[in-house]
Amino acid sequence: MRLGIIMLIVITIFLVVSCNQSTEPSGSDISPSTLSALISSDTSAILAWTICVEASFENYTLYRSVTSDISSDPSSADILGVFTSANTNEYIDPEIDWISDYYYVLRTYDTSDYSVWSNEVLVNIQSSIPDSVVATVSVGQTPRGICSLLSGEYVYVTCSYDQTVSVIRTSDHSVIKSIYCGGYPQGICALPSNDFVYVADLSSSGYVNVIRTSDNIIIDSISVGDSPIDLCSLPNGDYVYVTNTNSDDISVIRTFDNSVVDTISVGDYPRSICSLPSGEYVYVTNADENTISVIRTSDNTVVETIDVDLWHYSGICTLPSGEYVYVIGNNDSVSVIRTSDNDVIASIDVGNGMIDICAHTSGNYLYATSSNDNNVSLIRTSDNTVVMTIAVGAGPWNICSNSEGTSIYTVNAYNNTISVIQ
Repeated sequence: MRLGIIMLIVITIFLVVSCNQSTEPSGSDISPSTLSALISSDTSAILAWTICVEASFENYTLYRSVTSDISSDPSSADILGVFTSANTNEYIDPEIDWISDYYYVLRTYDTSDYSVWSNEVLVNIQSSIPDSVVATVSVGQTPRGICSLLSGEYVYVTCSYDQTVSVIRTSDHSVIKSIYCGGYPQGICALPSNDFVYVADLSSSGYVNVIRTSDNIIIDSISVGDSPIDLCSLPNGDYVYVTNTNSDDISVIRTFDNSVVDTISVGDYPRSICSLPSGEYVYVTNADENTISVIRTSDNTVVETIDVDLWHYSGICTLPSGEYVYVIGNNDSVSVIRTSDNDVIASIDVGNGMIDICAHTSGNYLYATSSNDNNVSLIRTSDNTVVMTIAVGAGPWNICSNSEGTSIYTVNAYNNTISVIQ
């Protein structure tokens, strides 16, 4: 009898323990990874995470979905990879489009099949670049040229009919000063040091004004060629190159003492100008003869002349990598020049009445103004495709980006405003 009671108690205890034992793993000491994402191109993202240091590590499983909260329903997400090395800490997702939301999360497993989830991250390529107007700033009459200080604190705008330069504080998009220049101010550029801004006066008197940015006072006027219209600084800030439209040459200003140290003959009606990021070459559009002069800056020699179909307002820019130069052409197109051999390798159909173009700091996109369409075209550089247009003010003219690529500024010449795109 006693034996039967003891056996019954043992069986009862066994059944109770068995019924309360979880079928899920009991837990582990592994820690969740911290996941981060970086947009690496217009079609890919880099996912990176902190590694698991516990000896019980089994694998990382990386998930992607177009909806959030993946951990609550993992079966609805795509598994991008299972990584069995604890030292693996990066994955490149090469197949994302530029407009969709993508959510990622990392799940870390241990040898007992216990798992922990990382934080969830969101990637949207479009949201990472400026694509909509957030502010409109009134400036002087007939704005033309525009540049941003490298610091990003201020933007300078030439207002031709007012003979002034408007200074915009970017933190609140307010005009803090109007600087009288006289003449007909057009092109404008800032030195990388942020200390000085150079302004080309298109009047036949032919000079460049130098503005000291600490107090926004003109400290020098430099005599150059006939009717200067555009200029650019070399990346080191040592020289400024000025296009003189009526004398068909380029003035080279040494910024140390603001003296003209060289004059370079180019083609007919040199209009727009840009420097490669290396500073080795400067590209000049000769609008009335459909060519681009390539100037080697080490000896200020024209080393090549490129045939391109241009028009009177052909703006020009280069990518941050220096691999390509883009120039506004005739028939509302953008020509693509490969700088390794200066071949024209593509032509992009854009908007109506194209004026100017600038590159986003990522190098993945270009912004081009269409004065007749009152918009800015956003061009993807990987396939030279216009992915969207951004409505701005009347008669968008010149355009520039700040150094961080967070803001694009375009001059609206016909309604005397600046559109701020973010």
